[in-house]
Amino acid sequence: MAKTYQQQVSQRLEKFGKSICGDQYGWKSAFARKLSISPSALGTYLSGTIFPGYQILARLYKLGCSSDWLLYGKSITTNL
Repeated sequence: MAKTYQQQVSQRLEKFGKSICGDQYGWKSAFARKLSISPSALGTYLSGTIFPGYQILARLYKLGCSSDWLLYGKSITTNL
């Protein structure tokens, strides 16, 4: 069964969070702290209930996450 767009975005967000915080117990709390949000707010993004808005996307960008990759699964490319 194909994954929904929400599931794909939430899986990429989880992958990024684990890449910068590790995948040990407590990574979600650590990731939420890095984003300056509550763990429950992070949970809504990880579950696919809501998508990260501009402020969260900007914070993710500062941590090294490409919005193109997060939202579309694509790397940043130029069309020169």
